[in-house]
Amino acid sequence: MTISRRDFARAAGMGLLLLPFLGRRRAAAAPTPPVRRVFLLCTMGTNLDLWTPRSATDIFNVATDPLAAIKDNLVLVDGLMSSDPGENHASPEALTGKGFADNDKISVDQYLAQNLTQNDAFPALLLGAKTSGGVRMFWDDKKGGNLSVIDSPLDAYDTIFANAAGGGGDLVARNKSVLDTGLADATALSKKLGAADRARIDLYAQAIRDAESKLVLPPVTPPARPTQDGSNLVAADLAHIDLAIAAMAASLTRVVGIQVGSDQAIQVDTTDINGAPLQGDVHGGFIHGGSGNGYAQLKAWEQKVARDYFVYTCNKLKALPEADGNGSLFDHTLVVWARDMGDSVNHNQNSFPFVLASGSNAYLKTQAGGRYVHYKSSTTADRHERLLLNILASMGMTSFAGFGKLTGGDQTPLAEIANA
Repeated sequence: MTISRRDFARAAGMGLLLLPFLGRRRAAAAPTPPVRRVFLLCTMGTNLDLWTPRSATDIFNVATDPLAAIKDNLVLVDGLMSSDPGENHASPEALTGKGFADNDKISVDQYLAQNLTQNDAFPALLLGAKTSGGVRMFWDDKKGGNLSVIDSPLDAYDTIFANAAGGGGDLVARNKSVLDTGLADATALSKKLGAADRARIDLYAQAIRDAESKLVLPPVTPPARPTQDGSNLVAADLAHIDLAIAAMAASLTRVVGIQVGSDQAIQVDTTDINGAPLQGDVHGGFIHGGSGNGYAQLKAWEQKVARDYFVYTCNKLKALPEADGNGSLFDHTLVVWARDMGDSVNHNQNSFPFVLASGSNAYLKTQAGGRYVHYKSSTTADRHERLLLNILASMGMTSFAGFGKLTGGDQTPLAEIANA
């Protein structure tokens, strides 16, 4: 007996049904490259005098000293300029590689969401308190340009975990439902066929069973419901970090962006790393009103972000094991501290500073004591967009069509950043 056109179409359809699940399994478990997730921490620029390493043997400075706590996992990068260095803050350049006048701008988080993580429950999870009144760094011209984020940790909790309790939540239920439907169709179709054709359909059925048994989403145990409503920026941001990491641990997302305030204002009411009060607006006060006291408040704020945001994120990822038992979440995550510009005091993008961190199994080229990579050319060879390509490449992407402005031989990640 031969398979009719209609029955063949149904069988082919079942094979297509499997592709998202089998493809997702390969993407999650592929040994090369080992980065499975990207965590973006996004802030305004800095005073480069507080950032630049003290010496050839000391890669830190007053603003970055707290990062020494994770120095063996760390790469500091500066000297990379944008293609439009005069655009200053609010420019989409930071995560898109394109300026105001360019079309089809898309940030790295959205590029990953559209080309790699589109089948995840949250292809790109964007969070951040008090980001209104200015511009955020997440961008997609096809969606209207600058993208909004979830502001309140309470809203973030409900969005991420309201339907996630028990066995992987809605995502596992949807995946299992599709596979069950495919298996039922295969069983029904097999009864109509001869031995040879039935054997082919049985292969589809077995593939469905294999896919169902290999769903890698672990049971989701939601974290405690946050108490922060978003009114205090720092407290809310730290709650967002906890929720984002919990979502990563539950395989609900592989791409996270945390936006700290906006380009126009970051109003903080907190304490510095020594417990002293730290209050005011980072933009108008700490940056543009800070020269009289040696930028002491900006230094204190940068230290706060370094320790309580970046180092905290890395240590929390280190404490969580991978579901497959292969190291920690940190071992397979690239954590990036990116900025909307380089020199905030002088409003230019001549030198974007980046902080990168990852664990022992990941993409980043680290060394004992930390690494500092300085670029000093204004040519396309040292454009900050190439580091954005490193972020994409860390997740296994090799084609960057439609991203940024670089083309041809220039559209390559920075070799100094990645393990050979």
